[in-house]
Amino acid sequence: MKKKWIIRALALLLLAGAVFSSYQIYRKLQEYRVSEEASQQLQQYIDVTPAQPTAPPTRATESTPATEPDPTQPTAEESVPTEPTQPPVVYPSVDFDSLLQINEDVVGWIYIDGTRINYPIVQGEDNRHYVSTMVDGRVNGAGSIFLDYRNSADFSDKHTVIYGHNMRNGTMFADILEYKDPEFQAAHPMGMLMTPGGNCQFEVVAGYVASLADPAWQLEFVSDKDFEAWVEETMSRSMIKGTTVPEPGDRIITLSTCSYEFSEARFVLVCVVKD
Repeated sequence: MKKKWIIRALALLLLAGAVFSSYQIYRKLQEYRVSEEASQQLQQYIDVTPAQPTAPPTRATESTPATEPDPTQPTAEESVPTEPTQPPVVYPSVDFDSLLQINEDVVGWIYIDGTRINYPIVQGEDNRHYVSTMVDGRVNGAGSIFLDYRNSADFSDKHTVIYGHNMRNGTMFADILEYKDPEFQAAHPMGMLMTPGGNCQFEVVAGYVASLADPAWQLEFVSDKDFEAWVEETMSRSMIKGTTVPEPGDRIITLSTCSYEFSEARFVLVCVVKD
């Protein structure tokens, strides 16, 4: 008799565990659904149709002429050199007036063509609130894309850090991990940042897996030499190689999300602002 009760108790425990696990899965799927619906609602405040980012500069390559040069034409030395021209950048149009009515913490919008990264950016009083709070104020595990609370809201700092979750359904900053592949970086080298005060492009120049003890989130540099040392370490650890090496006069934007190589691993994507 006692053995039967033990078996029944174990069966009830297993059933309770199965029910709890099913509830957790259901809750997570609901969070995903609510987050995606909220993000889709926010898309009404941005028009990406005209967006035309420019590519980073490329080095000229020498080629051997297929035929003998024509003596009647000017030589290379006689030709007047012309500077290569880039087409003007056309940014998405963002309705910040409406967004600020939804949430006064909105400070910008980040967009990377060819990815799912197309979200408003908020900034809280700390780096905890928007980890689990959506732009509309509802609590949700997907959280928001948010600016480090220590940074200036106008993105004018030497080094600005933007955070976002790596969601299993591919939303938020999940596509940041795609930059571990150099081919993906080569195909998506530029991103755009729109703010109420102005717009800018940023070029992806490095990306690596970091621990929380690394200086990836260092925001202040006491000197140009300190900054150059930080850049040197960043570039040496990078899985990808951009066409630009940051210089002391540059502004840096780092996009940070979770990775899973080890406990509390983060993947940081380092970008140079192109005014």
